[in-house]
Amino acid sequence: MNRHTLFAFCLLLIALASCRKEEYKAVTEGEKIPHEELTLTLKEAMNASSYTLFKAAWHRSNMESLLNAEGKNVPHTLLVPTDEAFIADGLTLSAINSMEPRLLDSILLYHTIVGTFDPKGVESKLGSSMGHSMLKNENLRVRAVEVQNRFDVYAYRQYLGILNGELMVNGQKSGKLPAVLAKDGTLWPVNKVLHKPTKTMLSALQEDGRFGMYLGMLETLDQLWLEDSYGIYPRDPYSKGWVLRYDPFGENVNIDLTTIFAPTDAVFHQSGFPDLDALIAFNNSRPRPYLDLDTYKMVGGYAADSLLALNRFGIQFIPYSDYSKDYNQMVFYVNDFTNENLSDFNVMVSQDVGLKAYKMPLDFGRDANGRTLVKAKQSPHPAATVVEQINTLMGPIHVIDRLIPTKEFKF
Repeated sequence: MNRHTLFAFCLLLIALASCRKEEYKAVTEGEKIPHEELTLTLKEAMNASSYTLFKAAWHRSNMESLLNAEGKNVPHTLLVPTDEAFIADGLTLSAINSMEPRLLDSILLYHTIVGTFDPKGVESKLGSSMGHSMLKNENLRVRAVEVQNRFDVYAYRQYLGILNGELMVNGQKSGKLPAVLAKDGTLWPVNKVLHKPTKTMLSALQEDGRFGMYLGMLETLDQLWLEDSYGIYPRDPYSKGWVLRYDPFGENVNIDLTTIFAPTDAVFHQSGFPDLDALIAFNNSRPRPYLDLDTYKMVGGYAADSLLALNRFGIQFIPYSDYSKDYNQMVFYVNDFTNENLSDFNVMVSQDVGLKAYKMPLDFGRDANGRTLVKAKQSPHPAATVVEQINTLMGPIHVIDRLIPTKEFKF
């Protein structure tokens, strides 16, 4: 051992000997690592905060009794708009004091999530953390979480994420204000008043006025398929998942959760299609699918499907099967669109052993401004940019600035 090594070794022994014994106390496997115990309650955190308009709305509402009805041991996360956010939304103190408590209940229930969501936990998760708000719609029924239930009553959801250090709520930037952790939940300030979605996906597209060519072509493809298949080979109508299911007796699921990318009429114009007739003519100028009378299966596809099917993650390309197919309910916001999060995502799995799981067909990125880019995997075509989001009862519509063709497509 040379002199330098011996000197370093001696220093190490001195350092170890000088440390207090408790600084090096080992943690027994399975033992809880000591941490600072939270003593502040959520109510105390709210009352001590500077968010006077939220507190005014809370005290005028029935929220105390509604939370008590949930149970004493049920934690909650409060998304608390700042006073500036309330005023910008027209909810001044005089407006709040003149509102009926039940209307304030509706606003505050939507801002109250069941469970604790803290910044570290949300930031560490790939993609959004989904929470059920306390606001429910008794007329809507979603797929049940527990298999023994036929359905769950629709609870308006809040999808939380962190993007570039900023809280994202349902894909909207909601500020960088620090959250307050309490022993029974989290108080998380937001820079806007959150509004529940009110429209189905189809009604949002129809009423917007910018998506006429997109909807018109999808409707045309449904009609063409009926003709070309002689009504024998099934194809889901384009509106499936965008409208409420028919359930007159209220006994089954009547709403699906999903996400789409939607091109405006302007996108079709810049792609060389001045109107719907031109788009239909282009589709019909390419070979159309036909029914093979030996196998009673459809052969081929529509050119317009190669332009539009990836807007719905390509589910139109999944082969028909007599076995049941389970589609994941894909609700994705802009902070979810990363390859790390979604590249290996199963869009569909089936009980048909011959039908492989259908993986996410899209590739994601960011432009210089942090906006989401999307295209087909390995596609030579330029990526589309998500330029706007429209939230619906089913999930978000991501408005894009160009088409998303398949990688094989040629204009």
